[in-house]
Amino acid sequence: MSRSALALAGLTLLGAALRFATLDLQSFDFDEAITVGPVLGGSFDAMLDAIPTTESTPPLFYVLAWPWTQLFGLGEVGVRSLSAVLGTALIPVAYGAARELAGRRAGLIAAALVAVNPQLIFYSQEARAYSLLALLAALSFWAFLVARRDTGTRSLVLWALASVAALLTHYFAAFVVVPEAILLVALRRPRLPAALATVAVGAVGAALVPLASRQSDGRTDWISDFSLSERLRGAIKSSLTGEYDPTSNWQLGLIGLVVIVALVIGLRRAGTRERRAAGLALGLGALGIAVPLLIDLTARELLTSKNVIFTIPLFAIGVAAGLGTRGAGRVGLAAAGLLCAACLAILAATWTEPRLQRPDYRGIAETRGRPGPEVGVLTPYL
Repeated sequence: MSRSALALAGLTLLGAALRFATLDLQSFDFDEAITVGPVLGGSFDAMLDAIPTTESTPPLFYVLAWPWTQLFGLGEVGVRSLSAVLGTALIPVAYGAARELAGRRAGLIAAALVAVNPQLIFYSQEARAYSLLALLAALSFWAFLVARRDTGTRSLVLWALASVAALLTHYFAAFVVVPEAILLVALRRPRLPAALATVAVGAVGAALVPLASRQSDGRTDWISDFSLSERLRGAIKSSLTGEYDPTSNWQLGLIGLVVIVALVIGLRRAGTRERRAAGLALGLGALGIAVPLLIDLTARELLTSKNVIFTIPLFAIGVAAGLGTRGAGRVGLAAAGLLCAACLAILAATWTEPRLQRPDYRGIAETRGRPGPEVGVLTPYL
């Protein structure tokens, strides 16, 4: 086994340990309770019937989660372990995409950044669709990169399958799939196979419109309780710090400054191909935030940190492509190491401080003890 393969295996094991070791640390939050109760708590047919009335996403995650929970149960570990598996699988996928884009060093840096990212780990321990969204968006990007250079049809089929699966997981997947489709049709020769693959993906997207319409009944109006500036700042900041941020502004600013300086050094010394590689991933990631932001400004509130989680692997791949250039050298590796160390410190703070965790409904229930003649019921504001 090569050194890069051993390193990737080590990073994947590290990522798995970070995701699985604390699956039972926190109780289910409100959204997870919806997943466990009304959606997954009955038969398969009942699950499909519940999605239009209780969920805001397409059905793929729940179609996978239902048989999973039949095997492993509806407890925190049983339900969340599926997301942990999906989050762990994202690590080698990020490596493959970054390696295809910018080489092995970039691939290993991307795998390391994904393995320890607090936000990706948080949603790898959430009984919701977000970990699957991040995985399939990264898989779609990897297949897009291969299809861009490959003249055969197999790579297009793989891209179409990954893109369809991403759309069947979350509607926001369109913000990465559509730009990829446009670029494939524009860049590939002959154009007809790429156009046919795009039409197939578009047909699945169109088939989801009736479901999206049924789910557009005001159940996401809670987003408007927070200002756009709060949500935009949260989406950007949480991509590094996680859902519950333990960092101060100066700490985060210092980390960001070091990484940006290293990126600038690496890209200034890089060749045109390396710059384009980093720019492609970073550009798609930025587009994944910019388009929801534009819709938010002109139509309805959409932008939240978890809805744009699919941009985190793209940003990790883009940063890895910049830090992994030959021109970046040890400066790039040092910056990547600092970023990973900061993520591990954030994870340690999160796991040891209850206020940085999900609301402890399980702890409240344990404190109440066994129900007596009068039972107290606590519900979140929703």
